[in-house]
Amino acid sequence: MFTGLDIEQLGKQYLSFAEELFGTMSSDWEYGGIEINDNPPHLRYYPDIGKIVISLSEKVRNDDVQLCFQLSHEICHILYPVMNTDDIEIDKRTVLNEGISTFFSILVIKNLCDIQFIIDNLREYNTNYYGAYVLVNELMSLDFQAIKKLRIVEPMINLIKLNHFDDAGVILPIELKIQLLQKFN
Repeated sequence: MFTGLDIEQLGKQYLSFAEELFGTMSSDWEYGGIEINDNPPHLRYYPDIGKIVISLSEKVRNDDVQLCFQLSHEICHILYPVMNTDDIEIDKRTVLNEGISTFFSILVIKNLCDIQFIIDNLREYNTNYYGAYVLVNELMSLDFQAIKKLRIVEPMINLIKLNHFDDAGVILPIELKIQLLQKFN
């Protein structure tokens, strides 16, 4: 049982907020809702029916912070899925991709808990997500519209290349651009 939050309504609110910050969903997939299972949070693709579903872990059932963090993270991935409907091979994610989702999750839960505890937890137990968050946080502090600008030039985050930053008018140090475009481990 959830702790009083309407998960589907919350998903719609987060999707609207994410699109406002980062641009609209760019995909042939149809959003199919939310499911909960024993796996870690991820997007689940149903190529036979062209739907994409947010799959959350069982941890969300009695923990509003987990629910909001996981849901908001996966909502960002819905904006630019790493699998397309024609070719069901999954593209490798970039640091930028995972950093945006982690940045958004921290933004969403900042009023629900001690956010510094969450950031410290990421730094200690999920260093790859923490590193991606730090880089996107730097990007957003330099240009809060950067993701939206980049997605006008290339809607699919994993397909962004170095020249897209200039094309989008996003001025950053070259080192930051290179780090953001690395494959996420």
